[in-house]
Amino acid sequence: LLFAPAKDMQLRGTVTECFESHVSLLVYNFFNASITADHLVEAGFMFEGGEWVNEDDSTLIAAEEHVNFTVEKNTRMCW
Repeated sequence: LLFAPAKDMQLRGTVTECFESHVSLLVYNFFNASITADHLVEAGFMFEGGEWVNEDDSTLIAAEEHVNFTVEKNTRMCW
């Protein structure tokens, strides 16, 4: 079984950790993904107290929250 999401594919992940540089997510309880701070800031979020908060509507991105996102690129790793 190969999981290779394509560019522009919509996915949903569970936030595992929030950092000032990025948000780490777990997709389908198996695959890791991340959203960089650049993309979060572009979407109106700012990092406050270990969480990302949307400046317009107070939407919160924090550990255990579910986030819908669009794949921009897929970095394939070979073992």
